[in-house]
Amino acid sequence: MLLLRWRRESTPAFRGLVHAADILWPALISVYATGQRSPFFLFFVFVLLAAAYRWGLWETMGTATAAVALLWGEGLLLHEGIHPVGVVLGDFVPKRLIMRSVSLVITGLFLGYLAEQQKQLRAEKAIIARVLAGVRVDLGLTGTVHAILRELLTTFGARRALLASQESNSLRVFVGRIEAVDGPAGQLTWLPPNPGDREAYLADSPADAFYALRRAKGSEQDFSIVALARDGSPQRDMPPAVVARLAAQHAFESVA
Repeated sequence: MLLLRWRRESTPAFRGLVHAADILWPALISVYATGQRSPFFLFFVFVLLAAAYRWGLWETMGTATAAVALLWGEGLLLHEGIHPVGVVLGDFVPKRLIMRSVSLVITGLFLGYLAEQQKQLRAEKAIIARVLAGVRVDLGLTGTVHAILRELLTTFGARRALLASQESNSLRVFVGRIEAVDGPAGQLTWLPPNPGDREAYLADSPADAFYALRRAKGSEQDFSIVALARDGSPQRDMPPAVVARLAAQHAFESVA
C-alpha cells in the first residue's frame, strides 16, 4: 500500500529495482533452507514467474542466471569461512548446487518460452482486432481496403503496400498502392492498368507466402528468399523469377 501511495505509475527503473529485490531476498532466505525440497526454494519460482509476466524469455533466463549466481556466491562465501548460525553447509556442496542450478535454468526456460508464446498470441489477436475494426460498411470498398492496408503498414513497419485483384468476368487486374514514407500512410491510389500486371502480381507460385531480401544494394536479381507452403512447411523450390518480376515494377530492399 505504501508503494502504491508513493508511486502511481511504474517506470522501467522502478520495475528493475523491485525485480532485483525479488531475486535477492529468496537467495538470502535459501541460506537457511534445509535440502533441495525446502519450501523456501520455491520462492525462486515466483521470481521467475514475475519475470515471465513482466517481460519474456530472455529476461526470465537472465533472472534464472542471476539466481544461480547468487546461490553459487553464497556457497563460496560459506566455504570460505562465513558460517551464520543455523546454516547447514551440506546444502551448499557443489552436487546440490548443481541440482538447484539445473532446476532453476530449466524452470526459467520453460516459463520464459510460455510467456513469449502468450505475448505473441496476444499481439496477433490485437492486430487482427485492429484490422477487423477497419472493416466498416459506411467506408465503402476503397475506404475499407485503405484502413486495412494502413494497419498492415503500421504493423510491419513497411513503406509501401500493394493490393492486386482480378475481375472475374473481364479478367482485368487492378493494383492499389498506399505509401508511408515520412509519417502516416497516405491515401490509397489505383495504378493505371498495365498488360504485365497479372504476370507481375498474380502469377502462379508454389508458395503461399514468401519473404525476399536483396543481398546487395547494387544487385538486381540476387535475393535471399524464404517461402512457406499452405501447410506452413518451408518451400524449397521457390523460383526467383517471381521476385524478379516484382523488382522490375517496384524498387525495394525487402518484400513479403
